[in-house]
Amino acid sequence: MVSAGRFTDEALRFAEGRNIRLQTGQALHDMLRTSAVPAPLVSAHPPAHSSNPPAAPACPKCAKPMVLRTAKRGEQIGRSFWGCTGFPNCRGTQAAD
Repeated sequence: MVSAGRFTDEALRFAEGRNIRLQTGQALHDMLRTSAVPAPLVSAHPPAHSSNPPAAPACPKCAKPMVLRTAKRGEQIGRSFWGCTGFPNCRGTQAAD
């Protein structure tokens, strides 16, 4: 848990004996400033196949580009579909194959 200020005595007592680490914002800043930035991971063996995402289609209602979304409710919950970037003004959708 990070705080921009100080922790109350009650918060310090609550954290004791628990898997909670309290840090002030300044302590976190100092920790990040002094840590080394790891080198990016580079694979010696590129993947055998490319998993390029499908190209975004144009909205059938307004022709704006679409974005891949996941249904959060209804019969199609959990399934991917293309939704218009003009949402909520445009509610164009298209099935993601």
